[in-house]
Amino acid sequence: MITFLKYRIAVVTLFFTAFGGAMAKIFNVDELTTRYLGFSFLIALIINLLVSFLLKGPWNTMIRKKAQLISVVLTVFLIAAFVVHVGTYEGRVFRYRVFDGDTYLVKGDAYSWLGDSLHRAKPTFTSGDILNYLGGPSQNSLLWEETSLIRNRILLVGTFIAVVIFFSSVASLLLEVLTTRYNKKTKPR
Repeated sequence: MITFLKYRIAVVTLFFTAFGGAMAKIFNVDELTTRYLGFSFLIALIINLLVSFLLKGPWNTMIRKKAQLISVVLTVFLIAAFVVHVGTYEGRVFRYRVFDGDTYLVKGDAYSWLGDSLHRAKPTFTSGDILNYLGGPSQNSLLWEETSLIRNRILLVGTFIAVVIFFSSVASLLLEVLTTRYNKKTKPR
């Protein structure tokens, strides 16, 4: 049992060293990075253990066909979740320029009364310029309505978790099937 857990933890750690870290860098929202990585690691571990549990049993042609169908469906869902997450990310994040590079912050759907009055007074200013005028990224809730910021954070984390769920499901299924159900050597035809 201990060896089994070490193996599973190693696989999940490998997944999210490569995948979770890469996704957090691709969708670099400083406010959400810890949420992304924390949720994704736990979800991947649970899904990996679930797939392993579900595949412990007799292996026959019907189960093999179902596993193939499920892996294809999960891959399609993974692509759809990725597209939805990218669209959500593009619409709910803005670039904020700092001296050592750019960072990305969650934006709201509507300006607060202060943000709206500043935006009307300085129409050439971007959201980042107005945020600088207010005092920096920590003043994000002064620029946007708090409820819209919370809603957008939840949408971003939710769509990211959907990507993680489908990725870890299909990867766990394929790894489990390929490592336990087929011979180590393939026979030439």
